Amino acid sequence: MRDWIRYGAAAGALLAGATAPLSVAHANEASEGDQLRPYYGQINPFYGQINPFYGQINPFYGQINPFWGQIDPFWGQINPFYGQINPWWGQINPFEGELAAQWGSIYPFWGEIGPFWGQIDAFWGQIDPFEGGDGYSLVADDLRTLLERAESVFGAAVAEAEGADFQSAFAAPLLAEFGIDLDDPSSLEAMDASERGRFFLAFYDGLMAYSGVDRVDHWMATANWSPALSEAAGSGDKVTVGIIDFAFTAEDLTLRTQQGGEEIASVAHGAAVAGLIGSAHDGEGLMGLAPGVAMWGYNPFDETLSADWESVGKGVLALSRRNTDIINLSLGVPGWTFHPGWADVFGDRHVARAAKDILFVVAAGNDGLVQTENVDWTGVAAPENLIIVGSVSPFGEISGFSNQPGEACLTRKGVCEPGHRLMDRFMVAPGELILVSDGDGGQTRMSGTSFAAPIVSGAAALVQGRWRWLDGPEIADVLLFSATDLGAPGVDPVYGHGLLNVEAAMAPLDPQDLMIRIRSGMVNVGELVLAGGALNLQKFSNR
Repeated sequence: MRDWIRYGAAAGALLAGATAPLSVAHANEASEGDQLRPYYGQINPFYGQINPFYGQINPFYGQINPFWGQIDPFWGQINPFYGQINPWWGQINPFEGELAAQWGSIYPFWGEIGPFWGQIDAFWGQIDPFEGGDGYSLVADDLRTLLERAESVFGAAVAEAEGADFQSAFAAPLLAEFGIDLDDPSSLEAMDASERGRFFLAFYDGLMAYSGVDRVDHWMATANWSPALSEAAGSGDKVTVGIIDFAFTAEDLTLRTQQGGEEIASVAHGAAVAGLIGSAHDGEGLMGLAPGVAMWGYNPFDETLSADWESVGKGVLALSRRNTDIINLSLGVPGWTFHPGWADVFGDRHVARAAKDILFVVAAGNDGLVQTENVDWTGVAAPENLIIVGSVSPFGEISGFSNQPGEACLTRKGVCEPGHRLMDRFMVAPGELILVSDGDGGQTRMSGTSFAAPIVSGAAALVQGRWRWLDGPEIADVLLFSATDLGAPGVDPVYGHGLLNVEAAMAPLDPQDLMIRIRSGMVNVGELVLAGGALNLQKFSNR
């Protein structure tokens, strides 16, 4: 036990829980009469067509395609990788390190190259494939220029890391992966908008692998987060986050043990979720919002990659016994923003008693639907420690795949009580093409509310770490009421409270109004600051 706790604090150790054998029908066997328990209680974190791991289901295609239309997060007027990136990193400068001599050229390189590749893509997309002609030759020339500029900045770093020149180690494999032959411009004709988007993302992500710094991703600016902010807040130190998801082994989030059942570590979903919450800031890859947290995981899934509500409830109990402060649940039932089965989990008397102070962060699902049915919450405690998370693009627009709360409510004896509408417990965070761990020591990009939820959980860990005396319901209030309002003014059926704003969440209190309890009574922090006195204060936890 001591070893698990030590590793958990240092590197995010996880405990994978038991999985109960299932004797239930698969999703496609559910009948229309199973309104309250569709798919017979099976829970699938991939939500059907958003499944990025199997067969024809691909996050770059269909309705989950952030490259089409104006949803273009990586170039144009909303380019989160360039321009003002340097100031929001504060004292942590991403362009410093052992290759410091090159950072001076990398910084202006991105400012110059971002609009340039946007122009390439726009022109590329306007060429009529039935006309062709010199159009693709001009695109090929522009791509050569793009790679030449990249080589001028990253060439030395690539050569040092790979023992080969930039062209053979980076450019040629990249072009080959996408079937591009610059000596045969007609090879560009077959690439549609999503393939072009994937190419430019691979270009960016591939180059940053040689930068010697942690990866900058678009969600950071959208959620108003920086690594400097985490450092100033203590990085989630002494906070424990529970994750109910697939077991995994990752570079800086290591699976330590499990309780019974079959280990299912081949699916990257769990590693992706955990990495967003707590990956180390070590200059070697991904950054989590709260790199100082300890993490325990519980795997409720069986070999069919599904679970039942009983297994989820067991997971909640197991994690609550590990003194978790926050539990992330990037899973649910297709066809629902918030399924009635959650009432069975939170209404269980053992769970209710053990987890009343824990914050639960639940992904909203990826069917692109608006929930219309209420959920019977009779006999269940008020949902004050619950946050449901939808996804938005880097523009702050609801993702086409993200489920929405609508006007649905958690009713008690048929009555919708104040604060019980799903929208009252709902907020959004970035969830499109998020750079995450691939579970095998590398990185990949995934889309879905499964990856918006852990960004909220990571922010919650920062709040908890800074103000240890807050409990789950209070942390929920901090995050919900500090969110940036989107859509219709106030709480609405699409965005709920709005977009996660980590910086605002970390500064929710006016120190002039903040009271600290000391042995002799209540003292106003503002008065202490004005007096300049040095007092030995003792904070009392209400936990």
